[in-house]
Amino acid sequence: MSGCRRLKARALPKGLKTIGNSAFLNCSSLQEITVPSTVTKMGINFLQGCSQLTDLTLPFLGLTEGESAGLSAFMASSNCKLRQLTILRGTQVSADAFARYPSIRWIKLPDTVETIGDNAFLGCTALETVNFPHRLTSVGSYAFKNCSFLQAAAIPATVLSFGEGVFEGCTSLRTVSLPDQITVLPKNTFFGCRSLESVEIPQEVRIIEDSAFQGCENLKKI
Repeated sequence: MSGCRRLKARALPKGLKTIGNSAFLNCSSLQEITVPSTVTKMGINFLQGCSQLTDLTLPFLGLTEGESAGLSAFMASSNCKLRQLTILRGTQVSADAFARYPSIRWIKLPDTVETIGDNAFLGCTALETVNFPHRLTSVGSYAFKNCSFLQAAAIPATVLSFGEGVFEGCTSLRTVSLPDQITVLPKNTFFGCRSLESVEIPQEVRIIEDSAFQGCENLKKI
């Protein structure tokens, strides 16, 4: 289907197993595509040049089942208009998975996700909504750095590992609840979160590191 410039939407057939490399290359009118859960292999750059794509559903985030990769394996961030993204299954969001895709507003992760890697959503400046799965155990450093439209975050109690600068530069962030079991609030956690009004700090926290709340000029409640 490469070069089908008039194609606007495509729900791929149930039972499909494999999508080849560059399968939808330069389908420049394509706005929506749903890849069924039966797919176990997706080719490199299969959405490259789909410059009008706004709504995407993927069975997992990787080239093959069980292998993690970022969105850049399928399409470049330049000229990307993707707004909504749904991932159906998988246990991890890899480092830099969605980094620097400034058009994405909404991401639905599967409940099976256990780890969010470093810089996973870094620079997703339009991101407004992302769910935190109830099996999540680890959030990497700078995972949501500069997500300047993100307004709220509720990190589940299952999280044991919490990296540095997770919400640094989230200038619209207003409320956050942190996992009960963390003992250290790492440096730069809320650096520059100028709209932050309240944070629920767990009772188990023993150390608040450098610049954790620097620039939180509207913080009213801890």
